[in-house]
Amino acid sequence: VLTHAAYTTGKYGQGYLGLVYSRAEIGVPIFFVLSGFLLFRPWVKAAATEGRAPSVRRYAWHRVRRIMPAYVVTVLLAYLLYHFRTAGPNPGHTWIGLFRNLTLTQIYTDDYLFSFLHQGLTQMWSLAVEAAFYVVLPLIAYLLLVVLCRRRWRPGLLFLGL
Repeated sequence: VLTHAAYTTGKYGQGYLGLVYSRAEIGVPIFFVLSGFLLFRPWVKAAATEGRAPSVRRYAWHRVRRIMPAYVVTVLLAYLLYHFRTAGPNPGHTWIGLFRNLTLTQIYTDDYLFSFLHQGLTQMWSLAVEAAFYVVLPLIAYLLLVVLCRRRWRPGLLFLGL
């Protein structure tokens, strides 16, 4: 929030406080690492205790249920509000842009800034990245714990694989 506020107000990188605010972006990688740790933990715990691996279907349903309702409402509200607001170019404010934002695929193009970036949703790139991680995490868990570690508790090998 501090970084976005500094950027939006033009204080990004101006003076000591602006520099501090601009470096608050460290929260994004910390969030990604913490999220990855917490979501990968049930697979690691199952491997360590020789228990059953988590259900991929249940995992996926929990991710969708936790994120998508509020996300869809936010995207629709942003499109509605910006329909009546013009503050310069807004390349993402199209039907295709709406579809891409609703499906968290807006960042998967060579010219994201000039094709699907919506003024009211610029920060949503991080959620699209997080959603991509949610999709590949069960595959990563399988590759690390089943293929690499051979369904046995091998913390050194698991760490090396990570």
